[in-house]
Amino acid sequence: MVTLKKRCIDGIEVGVDRTLLDQSVVLAMPLASLVGYSKASNLSKKALVEKSNFRDVVEEEKCSD
Repeated sequence: MVTLKKRCIDGIEVGVDRTLLDQSVVLAMPLASLVGYSKASNLSKKALVEKSNFRDVVEEEKCSD
């Protein structure tokens, strides 16, 4: 276990950049409980097709409703 820790785990740092999370459609899962599965699914599809930030697509749709 010490070797694994030394060779693989030591030095790993958590990145503070949230870019990957913002771009991920995994955020559609908790959103589905608020807006419904169909709406959350459509938003995630739109973000993927447009290669857009998922949060931006949600904000854009919120303003257009």
